[in-house]
Amino acid sequence: MATKESIETDYGVVQILRRRGRKRLSVFMHPRRPLEVRANLRISTSEIKNFLKERQDWIEKNLAEFEKIRIEHPDKKIIEGELF
Repeated sequence: MATKESIETDYGVVQILRRRGRKRLSVFMHPRRPLEVRANLRISTSEIKNFLKERQDWIEKNLAEFEKIRIEHPDKKIIEGELF
């Protein structure tokens, strides 16, 4: 069984995915998706917030890299009559 929830942090909204049997806390990042933390069902929200604070430098470095990617490669838009 998995549960999903969201919390507000300095990085914006962070999605938390909790699953039974998960052994570690993990942070997943993607340039076009919100930050996601994957955790065991028994991990408290305060523990997750502490985990994010411990990795703050790493998260901020990657968010800056993702911002560069978004600027260099903006979302594609479909324009009527455009040829590929």
